[in-house]
Amino acid sequence: MIRPGAAAAAFSMLAALPALAGDKPPAADKPAAKGDEPAQAPLGPLLHPDGPGRLRWRAGVGALFDVLPRRVVESEQRTVAQITASFRLGLPLGFSTDIRAAAIYVSNQVELGAAWGYRIKSFSFGVQDHGGIWFGAFGFTGFDASGWSVINEPGLSIGLDVLGSRFSLTSEALLAFARHTTLGDASKTVGKGAPFAGIATTLVVESFFLKTSEIYYGVGLLWAQPQYEAWIAFSDLRARVWYPRVLAGYAF
Repeated sequence: MIRPGAAAAAFSMLAALPALAGDKPPAADKPAAKGDEPAQAPLGPLLHPDGPGRLRWRAGVGALFDVLPRRVVESEQRTVAQITASFRLGLPLGFSTDIRAAAIYVSNQVELGAAWGYRIKSFSFGVQDHGGIWFGAFGFTGFDASGWSVINEPGLSIGLDVLGSRFSLTSEALLAFARHTTLGDASKTVGKGAPFAGIATTLVVESFFLKTSEIYYGVGLLWAQPQYEAWIAFSDLRARVWYPRVLAGYAF
C-alpha cells in the first residue's frame, strides 16, 4: 500500500523532471515569430545631426552652386558649380566620422571630419569639425595659375524631424590657412596671419523613400571672400561679401 504522502512526493518529482531536462526546446530549434526579434531602426540621414546610426553608414552624391555677386565676376559667369560626394559612418555614443569632397577644375577640396549629436524627441543638435586641403588650377585664356591651402571648418547644427523628413540648419566658420599659389614661374604664399575667411550657413531638407534612399536639397547664405578657397581666380577683391548657395543630391 502506497502512503498518500509518498504518492504526493513522487508526483512532485515527476512534475519537476521536464523542467530539469528542459521542457522547452532551444530557441534555435523553434522558428521565431516575426514579432520576437526587435526590428532594426531605419537607416538615418546623411547630413542631419542624428547621422545614419550606430555602426551604420550612408553615402551621397550631388551638386552645389554658388552665385557670386556681379561686382566680383563683372562680365564673367556668376554661377560656380561643384560636384559633391560624401560618406558618413555612425559611431557609438552619438559620434560619427565622415569624408566629403567637392570638385570642379578651378576649385577642389577634400575634407575629413568628426561630429557629435544628441536628440531630444524631435529636436537634435550637434557640433562638428572638418579639416582638409583645397587645390585648384586656372589655366585658360592665357592665365596660368595653380594653388593649394589647408582649410578648417568648425560648425554647429540643429535639426528637426517633421513628418519623417529631417531639417538641418548648420553654420560653419571658414578658415583658410597659408595659401600657396604658383603663377607662371613665380610662387607666393599669403594669408598666414588671417585665416578667417567667412561664415557659411545652410538649411537642408532630407526626404526618405524606398528603404534606404533619400534625396536632400537646400539653400545657403555665405558671408565670405568670394570663392574663399579659390582666391587665385578673384585675387583683386579681398573683402567679404554676401552670396547665396543652392545644393541638392541623392544618398543611399
